[in-house]
Amino acid sequence: MQANLISSLVIPLILTIIIEVFIAFLFGYKNKISILIIILINIITNPILNYLIILNNSLDFVSYNLVTLSFMEYLVIFIEWRMLVYALNNKCNKRLFLLSLTMNLVSFILGIILFRLY
Repeated sequence: MQANLISSLVIPLILTIIIEVFIAFLFGYKNKISILIIILINIITNPILNYLIILNNSLDFVSYNLVTLSFMEYLVIFIEWRMLVYALNNKCNKRLFLLSLTMNLVSFILGIILFRLY
């Protein structure tokens, strides 16, 4: 059970980091500090989201469906956006929101495809 939990957290985290760093690179965030910040933000948000999904699946708190998952993903987009604004000390909120939205939508869609959630 312990190994399954770790793989359920580590594999999605690694895939998310790869996908989101690639998207950030396409957005022009190529310096080491920006990339490191994106990695650290994902190390914070991704395991929490996946753990909540695993916990909900085990305890059945709320009906797990696309609406619930989309709401949780929206929260991650918002939180990561605010963290990016703070960490990059950037006044370009719209650009960082678009970055957060794009990174998370791409990793969300690829996650659904790769893990066949639906």
